[in-house]
Amino acid sequence: MRILWLDINSSYSHSSLAIPALDAQLDRATREMHEWKIVSGYLKTDPDEIIQDIDCFAPEMILTTLWLFNHAYVTSILKKIKAMRTDTRIFAGGPEFLGNNEDFLRRNPEFDAVFKGEGEDMFERFIKDPSGFKEIGGFCFIDRQSGTYRDSPAQEAGNFSALAPPESSEYFRWDKSFIQIETSRGCFNSCAFCISGIEKREIQDIGLDSVKERIAYAHSRGIRNIRILDRTFNANPKRAIGLLGIFRDFSNDMTFHIEVHPAFVNEDFLECLESFPPGSIHIEAGIQSLDGHVISKCMRKGSAQRSLQGIERLAALGKFTLHTDLIAGLPGYSLKMLENDMARLIRMNVGEIQLELLKLLPGTAFRNEHAGYGLKFSPLPPYEVLGSDCMGFQDLVTAKAYSKILDYWYNDPCWKDFFRHAVLQHPDIIGRLAAALKRQSAMSRALSAESRAMIMHGMIKEHYGSLSAKLAVTWIMAGLSLKKGAGTEIREWKMSASQTVENPLFDAGDKEKHYFYIQDGMETHWFVTKKNINGGKPLEHFAGISENKEN
Repeated sequence: MRILWLDINSSYSHSSLAIPALDAQLDRATREMHEWKIVSGYLKTDPDEIIQDIDCFAPEMILTTLWLFNHAYVTSILKKIKAMRTDTRIFAGGPEFLGNNEDFLRRNPEFDAVFKGEGEDMFERFIKDPSGFKEIGGFCFIDRQSGTYRDSPAQEAGNFSALAPPESSEYFRWDKSFIQIETSRGCFNSCAFCISGIEKREIQDIGLDSVKERIAYAHSRGIRNIRILDRTFNANPKRAIGLLGIFRDFSNDMTFHIEVHPAFVNEDFLECLESFPPGSIHIEAGIQSLDGHVISKCMRKGSAQRSLQGIERLAALGKFTLHTDLIAGLPGYSLKMLENDMARLIRMNVGEIQLELLKLLPGTAFRNEHAGYGLKFSPLPPYEVLGSDCMGFQDLVTAKAYSKILDYWYNDPCWKDFFRHAVLQHPDIIGRLAAALKRQSAMSRALSAESRAMIMHGMIKEHYGSLSAKLAVTWIMAGLSLKKGAGTEIREWKMSASQTVENPLFDAGDKEKHYFYIQDGMETHWFVTKKNINGGKPLEHFAGISENKEN
């Protein structure tokens, strides 16, 4: 049988872990029973290219994974394939199918079945006899004879630590900028918005020796960035310390991305992090909200106050990128409360703030009981909330604008210091920027670096003139044009007999250097660029107290 994996990801840097995770469980004889092919693409890939590749292989069976953002793209492709090749059987799995799947299957009869849960234990049996899928737990389908829907409980891997690791599959992608490793499966939490909270289960861990061997092998393959997929890295404090000890052995030339619960950050964990080189750990700290009542409605363990304390202590380390997240549209969470939480995180100077709208994922408590929580949501992926008990649709549009503002000006290293200074001095600037984005119809499109800068320049020029010099410094350091916006406020320095401003960076022996300066209060900022290079970041930057006065 010719079996095709359809692998559609959000960008080139990502690849599906499902393919190698499942393939690794097959013995050689079973794998060689069939002819295999992977067709990969990204959400921006021309669908006709994908369809052409599939058609050339003429698959008898297609396997794919659906998640929030590839759902519509993949489904549309497979509908066309089925119209061309009516005998091709199509099976899908992934987080989209953790709830009731009857509606999906009736709207998409091109799919023979979808699988609910973890597929490693059943995959060998399925590949040996695909036609027998109805007898395998986890498959949901419409019976073709009776027309009735057959559901199945979500499946779990019986012995997670005994599974062959995805890296042992020939389909594992070693050519990406990072790889993913799952050292445990399951979650101690029961968050009403998360698929990991659908059913309580015992957390299964991989032995630390095995984890070390896998990281060492990845290192030998040239991998320098590993994302740990454990839902809550510090759920088991003792194990977390053990894993950090392994990571530290590789931390001179590797970076590890971990997701922690800030409410459970303790002294031992912080002390261990202190021993890492700067930048070797990227910490994602789940917050969602800093209000205790909201967290309680989410059925999330760990108090909001303890989470705030954990964030403060992690941020105080100052050695690593600390990524935090907030979710707009949670029950009990008003726009004002969201604004207060954003302000607190900005004051703490966390590395990044991600703000997203609540997504009512299939199978979650918020999805199943949305009416009781006062939630309205889109029936189409990504199932974003359209209204809550505390936020109307207009509030949610404003929250979306806040999300863009954070991405454009806080999470961008070029702009963060300026933006944070502006917010601390003028808290109302966020609301003004949100209104500006709406007025310029910038909510549904990505803005270029120059467009973002010009919006900020217009805002500062109209409302916050005292920040003009600081904006100009940020402007030139970001490599933006000196012929427009805040760049026009930067002055060129030329060597002349009449020059009254002393240039601390002047190099008489280098005729190719170009000099610029701007005064910000008592401080003067100096910049050096190359004369023959149009644009780009300055070669040098110096700031010092001004002693010279211009005539």
